[in-house]
Amino acid sequence: MTNLPDLPDNNRSRNNTLIVARAARTARRAELEMFEHRVHAAVRRDKDIADTESLADALGVATDEELNFLREFRAKANGSEAAMELVARKLEIFSTINNRRISRRFSS
Repeated sequence: MTNLPDLPDNNRSRNNTLIVARAARTARRAELEMFEHRVHAAVRRDKDIADTESLADALGVATDEELNFLREFRAKANGSEAAMELVARKLEIFSTINNRRISRRFSS
């Protein structure tokens, strides 16, 4: 590691060997800690990417299904205002269920 302090330059010290050994252990622990930190950060990043992609897929599927429902039943309503009101209410229920399901899945 480049930001660690220099070892004492006292070769006459009896404890110099111990100091060097302790410093080497400390440097290895610091390098291991930084390595683990980088690994954990990469895992968190990859999980975030996977979650975002899954959320985008879920929202896309829900939107497609809601639009398909609207197209199909608007055609069946054949211009009837009462039928379109019914379709709108059912579509609102459909959308609410989808939104709640997606929120539960991705809110934890």
